[in-house]
Amino acid sequence: MSYNPTKAAQVIALLLLRSKAKTMDIVKVVKLVYLCDREFLRRWGFPILDENRVAMKHGPVNSTTYRLINGEAGPDPEGWKSLLSDRAQHKIGLARDVGQDELDLLSSGEIEAIDAVWKRFGGMGTWELVRWTHQKENIPEWEDPGDTSKPITLLSIFKAMKMENAEEMVEAIEDHRYIDSMFDEIRVH
Repeated sequence: MSYNPTKAAQVIALLLLRSKAKTMDIVKVVKLVYLCDREFLRRWGFPILDENRVAMKHGPVNSTTYRLINGEAGPDPEGWKSLLSDRAQHKIGLARDVGQDELDLLSSGEIEAIDAVWKRFGGMGTWELVRWTHQKENIPEWEDPGDTSKPITLLSIFKAMKMENAEEMVEAIEDHRYIDSMFDEIRVH
């Protein structure tokens, strides 16, 4: 369960397909990715994307995905550019026509969670969504970091969603990461 940039690109591509737009504001995309991950955590106890999350000035962010959107991860991490165009004028878009059948790293449960988030939040404007994510009753795990960033832990997300056995759920994710890393090591050798 290590971070997969292609899967992150597929999440964004599906959001773009749902929007029926060629491009979307980066701030809105980043908020929607966070909300998709949060929704999948609520439904299944695991994130869609295995990465750190942080509170930033404009709300919660999946940090590795945010760095990729900003071009901070090198020339083409695992096919990112085969799906997504370079950031331009604070927007990201599809690099080409993409069919949902090409988004093969997303499970049906992940697609359902993404669709639920799109249905609820897709019609919001960027700054309306930012304001929504700043409200404690909506995203209690977000705390204003000022001009820096603060980590948002999985435990804080589970607790904010009032999930029973939050500690055990985090432990299960960590166990899964450990097992996955062991398989990664075997694949390398």
